Amino acid sequence: VDGRLIYLKVDIPIIITDDIGGLTELRELILQGNGLTVIPGTIGNLHKLEILNITSNPIISLPESISELTNLVGLLVSNNSNLSTLPESIGNLTNLTKLDAKNNALTSIPSTIRSLSNLQYLFLENNQINMLPDTFDSLLSLIELKLNNNQLQGLPDSFGEFGFGELRHLYLNNNQLQGLPDSFGNNMNSLEILKLDHNSLGSLPPSIGSMESLEELWLKNNILGILPDEIGELSTLITLYINYNSLQSIPESIGNLGNLEILKLEYNDLMNIPASLC
Repeated sequence: VDGRLIYLKVDIPIIITDDIGGLTELRELILQGNGLTVIPGTIGNLHKLEILNITSNPIISLPESISELTNLVGLLVSNNSNLSTLPESIGNLTNLTKLDAKNNALTSIPSTIRSLSNLQYLFLENNQINMLPDTFDSLLSLIELKLNNNQLQGLPDSFGEFGFGELRHLYLNNNQLQGLPDSFGNNMNSLEILKLDHNSLGSLPPSIGSMESLEELWLKNNILGILPDEIGELSTLITLYINYNSLQSIPESIGNLGNLEILKLEYNDLMNIPASLC
């Protein structure tokens, strides 16, 4: 083991031994697609590591010692179909700006994720996550959050109440959401894309109208029977998909959406459309 290495990429099947802990100068470690099932605990010795890429392996779990990689800014663990949990110690990675854990078998997220105050990109799509920790709203630096294709039936009551001021893209489509918290949207002033399609939403909270930068709103394939008047406050909206719902009417306030270019209403129960649409 050459302890002077600062970059190591291995893209052939290998077995990682405890000796990897000797690469103490390593800044970037790429081990994707190697058939790895275990990551040695000695990986915690790589204190200078900034990027760890172990995507596309049959890894069952991550070692608790990962908490010692305090200089890590990118942790890529996607496409590990046997990975069902993330260690509680992940909360120690306070310099992390990107966590990519999509296409795994995760069922939950550790509450310690609240400590990742510098996290900007969190990709958790295509897992089996059925609930989020109440502290999820503490991720104040998030720019993009992908939670689509999971098993979420609801969101924490605090979701959107305090944080997410920097969030621009939020993907919650293809879940089992039956409702949204009353505070949803209250502090999402930077949000540009919101995808809520393919859920079981019957209504939207009035706070949806607070998202002053929203450009795309996807609501198709829900069971919406009514839209709040506040939807007319989304003055920056360009695209609105509300097709495949149970809407019987559209609020007159929709006429206030002067920047709207695409409006899809097909497959609802509409008897008429508001004159303001003209």
